[in-house]
Amino acid sequence: MFKSIKKIFVGFAWLVAALGTAATLIIKWDDLIEVSCSRFINCENTQSVAQYAKELFSNPNQAKLKGEILPDTSFKVGETMQMRFTSEKGGQLLVFDINSKGALTLIMPNQYYDEAFKLKANQEFTIPEKHWGFDLPAQEPLGEGSLLTILVEEGIDLKAILPVPFEEINAEMAKPILQHLHDQLKKEVMLNEVLRPRKWAGVFSDYEINNK
Repeated sequence: MFKSIKKIFVGFAWLVAALGTAATLIIKWDDLIEVSCSRFINCENTQSVAQYAKELFSNPNQAKLKGEILPDTSFKVGETMQMRFTSEKGGQLLVFDINSKGALTLIMPNQYYDEAFKLKANQEFTIPEKHWGFDLPAQEPLGEGSLLTILVEEGIDLKAILPVPFEEINAEMAKPILQHLHDQLKKEVMLNEVLRPRKWAGVFSDYEINNK
């Protein structure tokens, strides 16, 4: 769905900065998959990447977070789309696309927001914004995909949550990355001298791309 984003959203500076920590544990993608298969997941799991992600990130959503695809959820190749986000609580926004082949694309943060983007409570945020100067056309692969939106409370360093920088990764690598992200979100954090679980919300918006 978002091949054009991979070309436009480059140079994820905030993720590159995380390599200093991540590299001591994960030297290359093959190592990440091997470690994840042994510690986190069954790599022979036949679930699709989208199904696997929904099991990991579906939660009570106390923030009333919404991630919507506009103007519809079904598109022909070439038709223009947008994404809109709202929440009753403010926080830092992470947005991923999972296409019909299971490839995982990081949409937010990006080169326009190379630091953690803060979604304000009860305010809409739309991608792409008019001043960005480009449209977002629906592209192959055809089939059903899903937009994963995660809101993380402020005060959490997002640079430590994702293990390595990426624009788009294939289905084989996507499950270990998603599992790692989930495990990091579930960790306790010390804020204001209190150790407690991290607060976050995750939602999905399904879509379909066809050539009819």
